[in-house]
Amino acid sequence: SQASTTTSVIEEDTTPTALVNKGIAEQERGNNNKAKQLIERALALQEKQYGSDHIEIAKTLVHLGDIKKDLGYNNKAKPLYERALALQEKQYGPDHIELAVTLAALGEVERDMFNTNKGKELIDRAFALQEQQYGSDHIQLATTLNYLGNVERDLNNTDKAKELYERALAIQYKQYGQDHIQLAYTLSNLGTIERDLDNKNNAKQHYERALALKEKHYGSDHIQLVVSLNRLANIESFSGNFNRANELYERADSLE
Repeated sequence: SQASTTTSVIEEDTTPTALVNKGIAEQERGNNNKAKQLIERALALQEKQYGSDHIEIAKTLVHLGDIKKDLGYNNKAKPLYERALALQEKQYGPDHIELAVTLAALGEVERDMFNTNKGKELIDRAFALQEQQYGSDHIQLATTLNYLGNVERDLNNTDKAKELYERALAIQYKQYGQDHIQLAYTLSNLGTIERDLDNKNNAKQHYERALALKEKHYGSDHIQLVVSLNRLANIESFSGNFNRANELYERADSLE
C-alpha cells in the first residue's frame, strides 16, 4: 500500500549509510553545514550500534573530518582523522591501502597547522601505499599529489610543487576530462605556484579556469567561489587592472 511504501522510504533514509551518502552529496554541492549535520547523525547512530572503537565508524570519522577541514576547523578535523587512523591501523596493520586516504587527509591538516614535516611524513606514507597498490596514474593519487605539492610549496620548493600539481592535473584530465569540478582545486594550486614564480598570465589563466568550473558546478552566487574570486582579484591587482580587481573583490564580499 501507499502508506507502507512511504514508511519504508522514511526508515531506509535514516540508516547510517544513507545519512553518510546524503552528507557526501551535500558536501559535493558545497553545502558543508548540511553535510556536517547528516554525517554527525550517522556517526551517533553507528557509535550507538557498534560502540566507539569499531572499524565501521572509521570512514564516517574521515568524512566528518573532511567537512570540518573544508569549514576551516583543522583543530576539530585532526582528532577525527587520528581516531579513524587508530581504528584502521588496529584492524588492518600499518601498511594497508585502507589507511592511505586517512593518512593523506591527516597530513594535509598537520601541514595546514604549520607542522610541515609531520604533514610531509604522513602524506609520503599515503602516497607510497597508493602507488604500490594502484600504479602511478590512478585517480586516488591526484589528491595526494596536490597535498605533496602543498608541502613542497611550504618548504619553498616551488619548482617541485609545480611538477607535483601538474602531475595531479594530468591524472585528473585523463580520468575526468577537462571540465570536472575536481580539477578546480588543482588549477587553483597551479595558479598560486605560477604567481609565486611571477608568471602572472599563467596564474590568471589557471585561476579563471578554476572559477569557471566552480561557477558551472555550484552556480554563480555560491560561497565556494569566494577563494577563487579573491585569488583572481589579487592577480588583476598585481597586473595593474584595478577596476577589474575591485569588481572581483566586491563580488567575493557579496557572497560571504
